[in-house]
Amino acid sequence: MEIISKRLLLATLCSLSLLTGCASTYEDGLSALQEGEPAKAQEIWLALAEEGDVDAMYGIYDLASSRYNRVSESDIEWLKKAADAGMAKAQYQYGLITFNDKHFAKGHQYIKQAAAQGQPEAAKFIERYKPTIKTFLLAEKGNRIAEYNLGVYYDNGIEGLDKDNKEAASWYLKAANQNHPSAQNNLGIMYENGIGVKQSNSEAFKWYQKAAKQGAASGQFNLADMYESGRGVKRDYVQAKSLYEQAAVQGLAGAQNQLGNLYRDGKGVKKDGKKALEWHIKAANQNLAVGQYNVGLSYYFGYAGTVDKKAAAHWFKEAALQGYASAQGNLGILYSNGEGVELNYQQAVKWLTKAADQGNRNAQYALGNRYYNGEGVDKSFSTAAKWYGKAAKQGDADAQFKYANSFAFGKGNTKSERTALTWYKKAAEQGHTTSQYNLGVMYNNGEGATKDYDAAFNWYSKAAKSDHASAQNNLGLLYKKGQGVKKNYAWAAYWFAKSAKQGNKLAKSNINDALAKLNKLKTNAPTVNILSATSASSDVVKKLSKGTYVYSLGSNDTWTEVLDINNYALGYIKSDQLVKNVPVKPKKTARVSNDPYPAKPRAKSGFVTCNTKCTNGNCYRTYSDGRKVHFQAQQKWNAFTSQFEWDSGGC
Repeated sequence: MEIISKRLLLATLCSLSLLTGCASTYEDGLSALQEGEPAKAQEIWLALAEEGDVDAMYGIYDLASSRYNRVSESDIEWLKKAADAGMAKAQYQYGLITFNDKHFAKGHQYIKQAAAQGQPEAAKFIERYKPTIKTFLLAEKGNRIAEYNLGVYYDNGIEGLDKDNKEAASWYLKAANQNHPSAQNNLGIMYENGIGVKQSNSEAFKWYQKAAKQGAASGQFNLADMYESGRGVKRDYVQAKSLYEQAAVQGLAGAQNQLGNLYRDGKGVKKDGKKALEWHIKAANQNLAVGQYNVGLSYYFGYAGTVDKKAAAHWFKEAALQGYASAQGNLGILYSNGEGVELNYQQAVKWLTKAADQGNRNAQYALGNRYYNGEGVDKSFSTAAKWYGKAAKQGDADAQFKYANSFAFGKGNTKSERTALTWYKKAAEQGHTTSQYNLGVMYNNGEGATKDYDAAFNWYSKAAKSDHASAQNNLGLLYKKGQGVKKNYAWAAYWFAKSAKQGNKLAKSNINDALAKLNKLKTNAPTVNILSATSASSDVVKKLSKGTYVYSLGSNDTWTEVLDINNYALGYIKSDQLVKNVPVKPKKTARVSNDPYPAKPRAKSGFVTCNTKCTNGNCYRTYSDGRKVHFQAQQKWNAFTSQFEWDSGGC
């Protein structure tokens, strides 16, 4: 304080011109700096530093770092001289620079000197690095364990160090180059995920392989995973199985689980549900949630030969308690269905909500069903639609269908045929049969889109091939009318028959018009088989006796595709077992009226009654008072059959 006071006094006297021959001082440099002349301050301090002024030495460094944000080697050299002269803040700054340049011993020594003088930042540094300083000092000497440990500290932001991915990768690389297996594995992880380094599957593979060759279970597991998925290397399930097994016998739970998956799915090894369960149980007993989940799946589906829903529920719950979303969702579904546990919708909603909140789409869909039906919660179409929407946006076809319904019928969302069509289409493109049928109806009727028979034909065809009875009937109508496809009565009869065989009443009525346009044939052998394909060795669909009438759907010299109207049997008969061109003899019936209207019903006192006759929505109605009305029925959604149906309304 005495020295500083003298300097301030001299500076004051010189500034007041009370002394002559005054030399520049450190304070002159400060004044120049305050007056916006940093170059003059630097000039003054350089001159003073050459004469040994410690404050000027530090000032040169401080000016470069704080004002110019550009520090040269010369600036740092002046900082070192100030530190060596005993200035505490210079010791701390120089020590910090040196430490960050990875000269840990030297840097730490300077900071210790500053801390001993009470410099606060230095004291904090010493306290912060107390747990790790020995590790830094060993790492500086090339100790691979210390290098690896520093990588772990920076990787996880522990032991007082901030998380720093680049530093972590740098230290892992140093240790990995000295063949530290865990460092090699961790470096592989960083390359695979692009953490602290540029992403590179080939580099990841290289380092995993080095770790695996040293017997590191984690390296074997990660290398196996790359072989299984084909990342950075050609997919090879056999190699994956070998590596998983090496890690599994060392007790690595993740490897035990993955090895179980390979046995369950028959990848790289013969499918074996029992071995799969053995490995999954080993992983589950180590409290690995996904292992517990897989044990639950095994018991639920009986992969090991035994179905045990109670055991499945137990293992799903073990995994669910650890927050494993898929297990939570499955447990919720078991509670919904009363499988392996007592049916409990409240418990179902609890677990489904936990899984749904984690983004599990199956749980989101199931939770939507609970809200839609009011099971375990108050019924709410809007909440149901919300969860259907979340699952739908993740690609769940069933959810997309239900979400489309919410727009089609205005249950939970504002009614919008266009939006409904959009979501039906997303589900239909994934093969959802009822959505395919609904799209056909919408294009057929021009609902949500311009009427388009070609599109209707396309979607009816897809649903019909999946045995959707109403789609088969409607497809038959398109063939019959030549809408969206060339008129073809044989194909019309074929699809009407497929639909009628499933009990569709409209198809049973519609088929007669198509049959009237086809050739009726008669079997001419004692026993004739309708076969499933044009091969004598194919399955027998039905046995026919001689003289049985069938309808021809098409033929060549060898085979004829036929329809037996008695039970709508479809298949093939050898052409030489049929008599062709048999005329269709009309049944002897009473004179048939061409009047499409049904008979007038008997009148009831005080009521108006009616008889209605509809064919594919084309309706004729006769009232008891003699009125006759021709109208088009509406297609309405039947929630029980999950499809559109004709509704002619009441009298």
